[in-house]
Amino acid sequence: MEIEEILSLSKTIRNMISHISRAIYFNKKQQFFYGNKKLAMFWKNISDIMPKLSEYLPEINGEEPILDLESLLAVMQELQSAQEAKDYIMLMDLFELQLLPALVSMEERLVLAVGLLIDEDVLKKNVTWCSRENPQLLYSLLSEELVEEIQGEEKLSDTCMEKLLQLTDKCISRGVAVEPTSGGHPTLVFQKDGHAFYMHTNGNIISEAVQLADEWLAQGKEEYTFYGLGLGYAYQEMLSMDQNVSIRVFETNHDFLFYALLFAPLGNLYQTGRFELIYDPTGNKMKKEALVLNAEKGFYIFYPALAGIKKPVLKDQLEAWFMDESSVRTHFRRLDGNFKKNVRVKAKNINDLRPLFEGKEIVIVAAGPSLDKNMEKLKERKEGIVILAAGTVLKKMLNAGIRPDYAIVTDGYMTVYPQIQGIEDCGVPLIFLSTVYSKIPQTYQGDKYLLCQNGFGPAEELAERNGWQLVESGGSVMTTAFDLCLRLKAKRIIFTGLDLAYTDSQKHAKGTANVGQNVDTGIYVEAAYGGKVQTANNLKIYLEWFEKRLQNRSEEEKRIPVIDATEGGAKKRGMELMTLEKALTDF
Repeated sequence: MEIEEILSLSKTIRNMISHISRAIYFNKKQQFFYGNKKLAMFWKNISDIMPKLSEYLPEINGEEPILDLESLLAVMQELQSAQEAKDYIMLMDLFELQLLPALVSMEERLVLAVGLLIDEDVLKKNVTWCSRENPQLLYSLLSEELVEEIQGEEKLSDTCMEKLLQLTDKCISRGVAVEPTSGGHPTLVFQKDGHAFYMHTNGNIISEAVQLADEWLAQGKEEYTFYGLGLGYAYQEMLSMDQNVSIRVFETNHDFLFYALLFAPLGNLYQTGRFELIYDPTGNKMKKEALVLNAEKGFYIFYPALAGIKKPVLKDQLEAWFMDESSVRTHFRRLDGNFKKNVRVKAKNINDLRPLFEGKEIVIVAAGPSLDKNMEKLKERKEGIVILAAGTVLKKMLNAGIRPDYAIVTDGYMTVYPQIQGIEDCGVPLIFLSTVYSKIPQTYQGDKYLLCQNGFGPAEELAERNGWQLVESGGSVMTTAFDLCLRLKAKRIIFTGLDLAYTDSQKHAKGTANVGQNVDTGIYVEAAYGGKVQTANNLKIYLEWFEKRLQNRSEEEKRIPVIDATEGGAKKRGMELMTLEKALTDF
């Protein structure tokens, strides 16, 4: 085969792989309307390609045959029969288990024969649309002379191609390259610290893109803002699947954008009129955009692209955002189910808590390992000091003869239930987050107080209807407790057991719901009394949340002293170090 014939055949097979992958995804979800539309495109492709395939199949097969013509025709007949019978299970099995692997193997051999080449049609379309929609970006990637050559020539000259290859060589020297995949579509790869980070799967890229697009579209936004372009496959699927959404993408890595101009479907994206790409090397434009997001808009992160961020602070900020956002998105069904049951429980609300906390000294008791050093000191508290205990330490405190004034639980998983199991009638008033595991407020006896958190739509709506204040959950029971005490205008806040680290190689205090030894995480932070202490990624994120919340307190909140009386663990910038004995004596 001549190289032009190989490229033409490869492109058609790649399109068939894409149509089949989309059809399999939609039909497995019983979305037959969309699935059949993709199948119609496949049948058109196969009818166009059969003459060429019949001619070149022996050459593609070589000494190790993939599929002979007779077998291929037999599979086609079985596919037609299954589709006519509307036997979608058999139809998808035939596609997924027989035809798709054969097409992928053919595509691999064709790509192996010629290597990964720049598709001139894709490049020309990308350059044309970028010149219309984003000329500033275009001319930061290519010289005006090179743009004119690409747009002016029907077929790219060897000189023009050589210039493009020189630019790709510079990207490669900086650790950024493209590689072919099994399905024929290229993927980006970024070498960093001896590790190769891939932006897309080396398998079936379109199958991956459709699943990711469907996940994002399920969030029901009209306008989407993303960090990270990759090669844009998921965005193309989103815009195809829903004609009512628009997408804005921020990208900081210049080399990623260069490869996108060469290989991504940028022209197709721009052609929809619902796509915007912003080169933002500092991340400042993106930060401003994130501040004005509302319920109709959503900010999401294409996670693999974080590897290409050169500024560590920006990368850490976006990773923290991703953890919060993806956690809500991943657990929404469970949280929503908890919420619907919890709002039916007879409970008071945050407004009822205000007179009980305002102007009071609050000791917040966490379950960190250092609690074993000083918990007994809580027996010496003076009258008027309020103890707010995490559910994790409630049993431990009661067993020690220390009765907290309130307990707080926030986790939405059933694994939190042992915290109160067997002591449901202990009589300690319970504060619970609106999305906590529903069995807890259902079975717990005594006074209960419901908290609605910011960032969870149903809770925000409930609070707005009733005039209740929202809290920032921060992702943990302690971050929620801290924010609650600030908003309720406590006189002073004292933490104990808030290690946020593996003090003495322990995860939690003895006798708590989550006691256990740590594993080596390799993550260390500054210790409260100097040196370093080991921690975990989630604890480090909570530590950063505390420090940020302390830094961003309102002027009124800054008048509330915040004491770290843990006597161990990580250093918390913005908290005053003090022993628990002294903190209680200073009341």
